[in-house]
Amino acid sequence: MEPKSVKHEENFCPNCGVQRELSAEFCPNCRSKLS
Repeated sequence: MEPKSVKHEENFCPNCGVQRELSAEFCPNCRSKLS
């Protein structure tokens, strides 16, 4: 397990371009399903 001080890796939603966590299943902005 990574230490909590390590920042979550982030990615951008391919649909709306909003930055979101890679572990997220849905985009927090447009709710599109993420791979």
